[in-house]
Amino acid sequence: MSEIAVSLILETVVAILLCVTVGYCYLLDKRLRALRSGKDELKGVINELNQATERAAHGIAHLKSNSDSVFANFEERMSAARALADELTLITESADNIANRIERASDQKLTRKPLAQVAQALREKADSGTAEQPTRQTETTKDSGVESKILQALRQAR
Repeated sequence: MSEIAVSLILETVVAILLCVTVGYCYLLDKRLRALRSGKDELKGVINELNQATERAAHGIAHLKSNSDSVFANFEERMSAARALADELTLITESADNIANRIERASDQKLTRKPLAQVAQALREKADSGTAEQPTRQTETTKDSGVESKILQALRQAR
């Protein structure tokens, strides 16, 4: 073969390789443009994510300040409630003590009166000369009725 034919074949192979290279460069350029546009979109997504993160941080700070104020208010109310509960406990104990004193005093008063009445009746009978044993009398005065009502009310209240 002649030199011209070899030269022509080599030039044809180089031309084909150049065409393949141009095609490959075209595909590479297309992909690089897609990557660049994806990069721009990625920047936008990153910016949106940063903004969302900042809003979330502000929201968390706001929630924290609100929860702190609610907790402080709750603690104030709880301490006030504890103080009221302690005060109510003291009042209840005092009322129980007073009720017990009233009950003891009225029980003593009720037991003393009939005994005193029995003793008086015995003296009267002894003075009159009869030896009958007196029966225990129940109180029918206003005071005894009021006292028994008070005792009943106190017992029911317990």
